[in-house]
Amino acid sequence: MRNGELIQFSSPRYYQGRGVLEKLGQEAWLLGRRALIVADDTVWEKANKFLLPPLKEKGITWFRYPFSGICAESNYARAAQAGRGEGCDLVIGCGGGRALDTAKIASDLMEVRCITVPSSAATCAATAWLSVHYREDGSMIGNYWVKFSPFATFSDLRLLVDQCPMRFHIAGMIDAMAKFPEIVYNIGKGNVYVRNAFSDTAAVVARHLFDELLSLGPRMLKRPSEEEWERMLALNLQITGLTLALACGGKQAAVSHQLYAYVCDRYPAVARHRLHGEIVGASLLYQLRLDGEEEAARALKSFLISAGAPLCMTDLGLPAGQESLQDMLNYLMEKLPVESDGEEKALRRHAGLLIASE
Repeated sequence: MRNGELIQFSSPRYYQGRGVLEKLGQEAWLLGRRALIVADDTVWEKANKFLLPPLKEKGITWFRYPFSGICAESNYARAAQAGRGEGCDLVIGCGGGRALDTAKIASDLMEVRCITVPSSAATCAATAWLSVHYREDGSMIGNYWVKFSPFATFSDLRLLVDQCPMRFHIAGMIDAMAKFPEIVYNIGKGNVYVRNAFSDTAAVVARHLFDELLSLGPRMLKRPSEEEWERMLALNLQITGLTLALACGGKQAAVSHQLYAYVCDRYPAVARHRLHGEIVGASLLYQLRLDGEEEAARALKSFLISAGAPLCMTDLGLPAGQESLQDMLNYLMEKLPVESDGEEKALRRHAGLLIASE
């Protein structure tokens, strides 16, 4: 069914709640005695008071690699080199998706295990088996499949709720919701979806993610309760990571994530100043219309407007002309890839939604 290929169901040890980082030392102690911590200066200032006491309690020493920029070889190779030079036997990544992906790849190069501590729910990088890596100019290379999914993940509400702007969480919700229409597209129109028990389950879970987050969205924009926070975080981080793992034999990304890569390739300055989920979401109404999901598109549009999120690619700052639109379509047809006239016609039918929302 999977041709003997390995499948790893995201981070197998997942802690979520207020104060769960107090258990960090006991998990780190299972892996080693000296930790390489990958975190940028801003996150470190917020997080070190939660990270260091439990490590100290278990006698675990540490060295921090000051992450900055993107998950490119210059970062993860240097982090790994620093970790080896310091005698580190485990890695702790703390921060957003790019810092966590850098930590995961660095641990892979060092041949040790990684613990992740997300500072936002903007992506499922904290639990996902894969990392996304980039060239130095910001263009996207693609997926980097590390040998092991994260050993453990700590979603501590003291970081995720008390110290993170809502914009980041909304971006994560949008990115998670994209899994449903992209899987639907790949099942019905794409050429890469392999049907098996894992990928069929991914489709069911992706629909659940979309419906749950769309229902939860308006409450998150007001004054969410602690229970609503916990529900959103679990959906964004662990359950989305699980969906990605389940679909890896059949692919979970389609139009919207290909257009994310397009923005990284063609407009790196835009990609640097926008969150992953915001870029993905800018083509999500188009993706839903491709699938014939009219009602879902209307409901999502209402949520995006309420959240102040981009509705189309021009909302990101991309040009609105026909030349720009044709460039997007050419990119899609090459990367998906499109292999029939019918599929190309479908992509063109609603293409105006990429440059102007209805």
